[in-house]
Amino acid sequence: MVHAGKKLLHEALSDKMKDGILKKLQERPQVKVILEEKVIEDDEMKAQLHLRFFSGSRVVKTDKDTEIQTDLIFYCGGSKINSNSYKDTFSDRITERGEIKVFFLFFFSSFPFFSSFDINIYI
Repeated sequence: MVHAGKKLLHEALSDKMKDGILKKLQERPQVKVILEEKVIEDDEMKAQLHLRFFSGSRVVKTDKDTEIQTDLIFYCGGSKINSNSYKDTFSDRITERGEIKVFFLFFFSSFPFFSSFDINIYI
């Protein structure tokens, strides 16, 4: 698992939770976690980005020159938030990326609305 951040998962989750999940992953002998690196897509991967996964044995390289032997790759980065369902209603509460600006308990204003992690940004 290669992740560009210093910690796994969304920033909304506590460090304790993220650290616990990382520890559980690292306990599995078949899982290797590499943080603060990004996989560099080769031409074949770029041509198949729309599939969101790549199967078959290949070696990938990261931006820090780490080489990783893989047999299955899931592309999980760079997704654009689909804000079409709420962008008109909450236009004053969304960022340019389409994230809903929420307070700590995932609400905003006095409007009774609960928002889940991937579309949120804390204010």
